Amino acid sequence: MCFLTKQEVQHALQQYHVNQEANYKTQLLNPTKLIVICDNDSCAWRCKASHILASKQWEIRKVCEPHTFLNPSISQDLTKLSYLLISKSIHNLIENDPSTSVPTLVAHIKSTEGYTAIYHKVGPTKQKVFENIYDNWERSFHNLSRLLQVMQQFFPGMVVKETLPMPPQGGQSVEDFLKFHNLIWSFKPYINEFQYCKPVVQVDGMIVW
Repeated sequence: MCFLTKQEVQHALQQYHVNQEANYKTQLLNPTKLIVICDNDSCAWRCKASHILASKQWEIRKVCEPHTFLNPSISQDLTKLSYLLISKSIHNLIENDPSTSVPTLVAHIKSTEGYTAIYHKVGPTKQKVFENIYDNWERSFHNLSRLLQVMQQFFPGMVVKETLPMPPQGGQSVEDFLKFHNLIWSFKPYINEFQYCKPVVQVDGMIVW
């Protein structure tokens, strides 16, 4: 089997061991070689993967013996259920709907992958996947501020309201801090046209001019 990166090899090994209800440990790991063995010394299972210069890919070159030490309880929270394995399973869900709850993600992993990932692993992984797709909250906020400054520079008269004062906490004043609440902006041509709009009152679907 061939893989583009070492991380893909590790993901394949993790997925294989979840399906086999087994576990493994790393015996050797360096930039060009990966050797893993069963975490039970009585099992002879062993796998070796290497980076091939000619193809610039990682290849699994040797697998010795099937696993003889299995543990059905592993599927309930395999120690190798890393960020990489969980993130690949939930990436599309987060991309399609960032508000997907952690319990929903746990149920999705159970139905598609066959194992139960515990909450405290899925929660942080969801946040990392979200940041990989949509960027970090703080960086996004600072980028938004710079974007608005550029827009105001090229659209004179543009009106922007993007923050609200942070409410006092613990009886202490926090007037020097701002908390992002929402973003509203309007271009000057639209503002100028408001004077030509006809007043309208709408009550329960009835419009009165």
